[in-house]
Amino acid sequence: MTESVSGPVVVLVDDDHDYLETAAELIRPSEYAIHTATSIKEALDYVHALAGPAVLFTDYTMKPYNGIANGLELMNYVYRNTRFPVECVLVTGHKDHALFVQALDLGGRYFVKEATAESEMNLGELYIAEIKAACTALNKRIQAMGQKLDPLTGALDRSSAHDRWVQEWNRMSRHRTRTTCIFMDVNDLKKINDNHGHKAGDLMLTTIANAIKHHIRALDFVYRHGGDEFVAILPETTHADGNHIVQRLTQYLKNTPVEVASGVFETFSISCGVAVLESGALSKPGPEAHNSEEQLYALALHDLTALINEADKLMYVAKKEYKAMPWQVLWKKLAEAVKRRRDREF
Repeated sequence: MTESVSGPVVVLVDDDHDYLETAAELIRPSEYAIHTATSIKEALDYVHALAGPAVLFTDYTMKPYNGIANGLELMNYVYRNTRFPVECVLVTGHKDHALFVQALDLGGRYFVKEATAESEMNLGELYIAEIKAACTALNKRIQAMGQKLDPLTGALDRSSAHDRWVQEWNRMSRHRTRTTCIFMDVNDLKKINDNHGHKAGDLMLTTIANAIKHHIRALDFVYRHGGDEFVAILPETTHADGNHIVQRLTQYLKNTPVEVASGVFETFSISCGVAVLESGALSKPGPEAHNSEEQLYALALHDLTALINEADKLMYVAKKEYKAMPWQVLWKKLAEAVKRRRDREF
């Protein structure tokens, strides 16, 4: 057996119970933390509860659950919705070039479980070698990103977001592109905390952060700006594109009840402001500047602050409209009741 190592949690997903247990037993001597799931639902339950990076092996053919039809779709969901980085590996019992390409396109890996199955020992070695390769890819991705995550929501923390922004700011300067910013404030967090406890409030923040990540592209990024505030930065995106994302995101939250307590479901909402920074409006170094990294970093953050402030002001307009909505609904009902009464009298 290959030399034992420790590393991220390994999650095995397969609806063949016997094979799943065999694979788990073959890997356990390697000292990886192994968890098994016999359905897509079990896999999602575990992935949503992750407290750190993980490697996920999933069989391709699985019973559909909640719109996820197979292992490839599970991989896609995991990449878009987990709080922490997960390296996914598609597992099949035969070589299939189309599946191989699709797995790579998603950013994952591909593993043929029957490839060298002359003995259980060979299969175990193959699994552990693949886990090592997946862990290496996972660590390289994390290091290359150089990102620190907010421990609750899995969104970027502010310092990492600033570093990402400076890279984008430099790219905007070179290629004359634009960037859209969406400033988001969670509605009614205090009400959820007061009615259901802070654990429910944490669930609210995590759910919204995952929804935001699900509705933006891989080159976009979102970070937690404050307690209940998030900022999404969308390179090469127009104001109309930003508004479209807001519409889809708010509709998704409206239509997705979340169980905040046993048998109690709530829908969450956010107020958003959208602002755009054109490359022509970027700050430029003065004639006395020497374009040092420190000076350019400061200019980039100056522009980010201005962009966020503009989006923040627009968010407050949306927030006022949100708070006025219950009164508008009540006023409309009263007006309709008065009209019906008058109609009856005459």
